[in-house]
Amino acid sequence: MAAGSVAIPTITLGESKSESATLEQSKLLRNACESIGFFYLKVLPTSMSPSTIASTSTSIEHDHEYEYEYEDILHLLPRVFQQSQAFFDLPLDVKQKISDPVMNRGYTGMEEETLDPARQRKGRGDTKEGYYIGDDVPVTDSRYNPAKLSGPNIWPEIEIGGGKTKTDQRKLSFDSREWRSCMMAYHKEMKHISFQLV
Repeated sequence: MAAGSVAIPTITLGESKSESATLEQSKLLRNACESIGFFYLKVLPTSMSPSTIASTSTSIEHDHEYEYEYEDILHLLPRVFQQSQAFFDLPLDVKQKISDPVMNRGYTGMEEETLDPARQRKGRGDTKEGYYIGDDVPVTDSRYNPAKLSGPNIWPEIEIGGGKTKTDQRKLSFDSREWRSCMMAYHKEMKHISFQLV
């Protein structure tokens, strides 16, 4: 390790449910957040959601059921990366249409967000793209509340042109239904893990 560098700690979920082990992991987590700002998260099978263990994740969205089968979170992650690459490879003008600033959902573009204004060059945002989703709450649901960002997700609906341009080829490689189902399965797993972490 280089001089002056800081070791990033690893927090383990599912290793032990004893009170002493939980307390030790809690101390590590707090120290990582307060002193370093980063940590690795190691998730053992005992911390996976029941749907993962049963090899199926089902998400209910706007009264439509989408099933997305996967063996466990480790088999789901490669699909998440594949789907992400397919989406972010889409033309910029296509991605920019998939955004809901009221609910803070959907696509966010390069340099639209600034994590640390005090340390970043003035006028220069984060060099990343992103896509925000959450619990998919229909506007007819009693939980719908834009003030608390409780509402529907926004999803891509890609139309393919009649020509064989590079733009059309990139659109053809993107499956809107696959993207939606995969991302909601991932969201469900990450939500389950997050609730255990906090």
